[in-house]
Amino acid sequence: MFVSVIFVRAIVSELQSRGFSPAHALAGIGVRDDQLNDLRARFSYAEMDRVIEKAIELTGDPGLGLSIGMNAPESMLQVLGHLIVSCRTLRDAWNLFERYVPLVAEGMSWNLVEDNERARFVYHCPVAYGRSTRFASEYAMAMAVRIARHFLPANAEHADLVMFEHPEPEYAARYDRVFLCPVRYGQPSNTLIFNRAFLDLPQVHADPAMHNALRDMAERFLHELEGPRSTADRVRVLLGYEGDLANIDVIKLSRSVGLTPRSLRRRLASEGVSLTTLIDEARCRLACEELRREGSIKAIAERVGFSEPSAFHRAFKRWTGQTPLEFARRG
Repeated sequence: MFVSVIFVRAIVSELQSRGFSPAHALAGIGVRDDQLNDLRARFSYAEMDRVIEKAIELTGDPGLGLSIGMNAPESMLQVLGHLIVSCRTLRDAWNLFERYVPLVAEGMSWNLVEDNERARFVYHCPVAYGRSTRFASEYAMAMAVRIARHFLPANAEHADLVMFEHPEPEYAARYDRVFLCPVRYGQPSNTLIFNRAFLDLPQVHADPAMHNALRDMAERFLHELEGPRSTADRVRVLLGYEGDLANIDVIKLSRSVGLTPRSLRRRLASEGVSLTTLIDEARCRLACEELRREGSIKAIAERVGFSEPSAFHRAFKRWTGQTPLEFARRG
């Protein structure tokens, strides 16, 4: 498992802001200049542990993760950071983060859980390296709060509660200043709890044109990282993270896999599947998810591209052998 060089860059940037020269910062944490400048460089979790421990020793600050999480610009996450803050809603940002998080770290787990009026972001680090694990949790949760605030009105209330797995540290007062809400320690998970309505608030500063360009770039980077896969599988993944299945932009979808619409259809045909079939798969999957959440059938029909509920009923029966109401009742 690996983490991207961007985390090392963030640590070095923080060290420089505290008066350490670039040469001193790099020498102090054992990173070569050529590694720092290679945006595709990767570090193992063991290597990152050594970097974090050395940075804490240099600064004498055991809460360094909080500082970096609150101070590092979104650009520290490279294309993923810019892509997230260009999204229309926090829910859209979450879906894309889930898709492209392998660009910045492998193995880290983020889950979105929705329950009645509350939603939870749950973070888990796959390895345990003492202070470094606490550093990672502090950084991840602080950065999550900062990014979430991009999507909220200026007068919106803050998170309801933040929970951490680690025990209460000696600098706990800093958590209060960072999160501006109650904080609990020694909990079963690292969790941020907030108003579920925040997920779908439209962001005033969303930038669709920039968003599309950044998503194309992120998809190319991810394809390089993951290696070859079938075109059909790549389209399935992209449709799985598409927020609006009522108005699918086939040109944008084709561009995301490096093809024209005509070439995409030919490639899929050579793999024994059609674009229409893949879109129906995505619509069926989304409709099932929304029905399990007890959503309105009329609203679900519109979200997956049917202007009339009767047409949605016929399509859903064809996809699953059940009517939407039958499926919802069986849960």
